[in-house]
Amino acid sequence: MKSLTMIWKLLLVVCLSFALAACGGDNNDGLPPTPEVATASALNGGLVWDNWTKLDAGGTGTLPAGAVNKDFVRCKACHGWDTKGLDGGYVRRSAKDTRPNPEFAGDLTTATANLSLAAIDNATGRAFSTEDKHMPKYNVADGLTDQQTNDVLEFLVNGPKVGDFADIDTNENPVAYTFTSADTSNGATLYANNCKSCHGEAASMTQQGSGPALGVYFAGDGKYSEGFHKAYYGVPGSTSMTRTNMGSLSGAEVADVLAYVQSRLNLPGDAFAGGLAWDNWTKADAGGTGALPAGAVNKDFVRCKACHGWDTKGLNGGYVRRSAKDTRPNPELAGDLTAADAKLTLASFYNTTGRAFSVEDKNMPAFDTTDGLTDTQADNLLKFLVSGPKIGDYATIDPNANPVAYTFTSADTANGETLYANKCAGCHGAATSTDETATTPALGAYFAGDGKYSEGFHKAYYGVPGSTSMTRTNMGSLSGTEVADILAYVQQELNAGSTPALDGATLFSSCTGCHGADGVTGFAPDINTKTAAQLQAAPSSQSAHATANAWSTAEAQAVVDYLAAQ
Repeated sequence: MKSLTMIWKLLLVVCLSFALAACGGDNNDGLPPTPEVATASALNGGLVWDNWTKLDAGGTGTLPAGAVNKDFVRCKACHGWDTKGLDGGYVRRSAKDTRPNPEFAGDLTTATANLSLAAIDNATGRAFSTEDKHMPKYNVADGLTDQQTNDVLEFLVNGPKVGDFADIDTNENPVAYTFTSADTSNGATLYANNCKSCHGEAASMTQQGSGPALGVYFAGDGKYSEGFHKAYYGVPGSTSMTRTNMGSLSGAEVADVLAYVQSRLNLPGDAFAGGLAWDNWTKADAGGTGALPAGAVNKDFVRCKACHGWDTKGLNGGYVRRSAKDTRPNPELAGDLTAADAKLTLASFYNTTGRAFSVEDKNMPAFDTTDGLTDTQADNLLKFLVSGPKIGDYATIDPNANPVAYTFTSADTANGETLYANKCAGCHGAATSTDETATTPALGAYFAGDGKYSEGFHKAYYGVPGSTSMTRTNMGSLSGTEVADILAYVQQELNAGSTPALDGATLFSSCTGCHGADGVTGFAPDINTKTAAQLQAAPSSQSAHATANAWSTAEAQAVVDYLAAQ
């Protein structure tokens, strides 16, 4: 009988359990049941972490009521892109009126065991209208949705972060990132396929596409934390920097890309010295001995620029029509190094299987000889090629035009005019001068040459090895942008002067038989007060007016100006 009673009790417990479950009775704390949400997503959580107010992060597209500055509601603003707060990339980030100051307590990388939905909702937090370093109260009507809360928790617990792939040393300034198991060769391939079209060369110091120049970007403190997050998760609100558009890379692949970029940025050497070596590495101020290597006769057979051009584009650039002579080689399409960044190495410079200096042909010499490149020069050359400014960073080059056409994309010609007057006019005179006896050289004549803007940019930025006057310092230590501004100004002036001024007297000479030399003293009506339009509209019934009827507005105005001066 006792056994039967126990069986009935057990059945009652089971039935009650099912009933409670059906009514939400599994909630033991007396709170209403948690609303159902879709499966939590670390990928969506990464977008929430960046800016949860954006539509593609699950937000409404606007800041919550009362909030003014977005950084006072963003998770990353206090805890950093790497979730380490002041223990990570944000170690030196300071507060501003528009953003809070991260704290050491903001490091969430060691707090995953204590992370919960309640901690993220933060029911006792500040109002969104109160902008200080304290965490907001997110469980309000215009705060985080339940889905966003679940997603950001999944991101914190399981989402990849730069700290999973790199050791972060916050004592270094900028913060140092050591990628522990990255494959830079794979990173080079991934970069070429997924990043280069927007960012250009990995170590470029000048913007080459729609994205920032990574040489500048990653020089910032803690930027590898930000770069990892954006490259893996995407940027909420952006139509271009979505995870799909960037190749849906894995965390390890993003680490490979960043390690590759870092390897290019951390190359030894000096790009400025490399620019001199590119011109003529044998000169003393370019690190050479001051003499050609043994066996060499003509300097152009050992100069880098002789085959690859001033712009490093070979026959795809300013040297498109440069032909070989007894004193110089002929550039080739294979000489274009602007697309070869990933393949450039010190070994490629030394070229151990190259020709002897005494053999003067188009093949690359073996530079790893006693009187060839020094190790420092090789480092400098590689640094120049990878990160040194070149004209192609600032202008589109059309080698099909003759002479080669250069279109400066974002130049400030007004600034270029000022810089020219202060830095260049003293030696070169007027930008349009063609008088070689008065200036050295006369730029009107110099830039008429094929591909000369490539040469002009290089010399104005890096200087000329072996010259005591055309040193970078003497020319004002200009930035690449400033040199581009100057060249764009010179080009503007030369183009303006390429259209000959209209001669009103010559144009009017066919009219003097009737109207007199001054438009008044002839037997026909006075026309010295007519406008350009009136001259063009002279009665066509008079055959003599056919010439005036055919004048362009500019030609008719030239006649008006001529008559007004009589």
